Amino acid sequence: CELILEAWRDYFRILKRDLVVGHFTMDNATNNTAWMKKLSDTLWQERKIKFDPIEHQIPRFPHILNICVNHILRAYMNADFADVPSTWTNALGEVMRKEDYVEAVAWDPVSICWNILSGLRLTALEWEVLQDLEVVLEIPHEAQQCMSSESRPILSKAVPAFKTVILQWRALAKHAPHCGAIINAGLDRAEQYYQRMGHMTAYCIAMFVDPTICLTWVDRHWGPKASDVRDLVLHTMTEYRSHLPVHQVGTQPVEPAQATHPRPFRTLATRYGLPSMELNQAPQAPSSVEQEFNAYVSTPLSPNGTDPLAFWEASKSLYPVVFTIALDYLPIQASSVPCECVFSSSSETDTKKRNRIVPALMEALQMLKFGLKKERLDFTRGWITPERDMAGGDDRTDLLVWLFASGGGKSLDDILGMVAREEGDDVADGTPTLFA
Repeated sequence: CELILEAWRDYFRILKRDLVVGHFTMDNATNNTAWMKKLSDTLWQERKIKFDPIEHQIPRFPHILNICVNHILRAYMNADFADVPSTWTNALGEVMRKEDYVEAVAWDPVSICWNILSGLRLTALEWEVLQDLEVVLEIPHEAQQCMSSESRPILSKAVPAFKTVILQWRALAKHAPHCGAIINAGLDRAEQYYQRMGHMTAYCIAMFVDPTICLTWVDRHWGPKASDVRDLVLHTMTEYRSHLPVHQVGTQPVEPAQATHPRPFRTLATRYGLPSMELNQAPQAPSSVEQEFNAYVSTPLSPNGTDPLAFWEASKSLYPVVFTIALDYLPIQASSVPCECVFSSSSETDTKKRNRIVPALMEALQMLKFGLKKERLDFTRGWITPERDMAGGDDRTDLLVWLFASGGGKSLDDILGMVAREEGDDVADGTPTLFA
């Protein structure tokens, strides 16, 4: 009876975990914020489910960068150049005067370039302003390209990428003060979003479960706040451990790929503490949250480019609690672009004649279609002429062909016989030769 009750408790733990509302990646718009607040109120009033609308709302990484860039473009004409020196040297070694540069900014060269014909009449200083704006905007563009190039822009990469944008903008403002006056509007907004990231649990836990980051970024860049993040991680691990079934926690040996002796003997030796014949003892899974935390953070970081899914598939027995956390936080996307690409053609799947597809099947079909589209056919395979075929004729003489054509077969037999004698093989007289 107790086993049945325990099985039911485990079942309802799993069911409750599967029904937990996760995180939502969306634009940082007021209507989305209001929707999250309404969802939180509804869950609490009807089901008594606690749901933090701020903690579970993940702003889209591209949208945040776009907001910062728009602040720069809207405010660059009103930039304060008071702290900018009267003259400076541009990248081409030309001396620039602040008065002339401010006058060129006042002409608003960005709006002039909206008209191609008007853009052709820009002065040299107006082109200089546009080039400076290009340098300023190239920094968030590279960050956006870096995040968009991945098939899975996971949340753990968002904080380092955003911090890199801030550091590069600061360095540019220090190196080129006239660009700093333009950057300030976007830099202030970027600082606000970065501070918000630091106060959200999702970003901290997402970096922790990423085997290429763990807590190194927090220790290196967040200073005194790193201890708070460690406490947060330990609290999260303790909470997850309390919900895990009993058979998934505790000291468990990680099974080796191949056993050196039969399983019954290993079981007997483990039960009675007998000496084992194993030369390499299987690593033991940590028995407490602190031990698992220390074991995970002390492990060397995985190299950049490591697939986190493959890492946790191989390490789920060694770090069971962290693995369970990774299942909830790795799927959080920093951008909704991949999901939009997957489900953009859903109207072609869910037609009037196929309008009874269950949500799970609809999701599987769209992911299958997206996977097939990415496997593009290469129609040039086998049709490209190899370089060796395009090269000119080779005039070098084939010595092996020349040897056979000149009747050198007998000499080849003599050479092989001499080699055999030198190696100590017994060669009987009258051994058949290769060539008569």
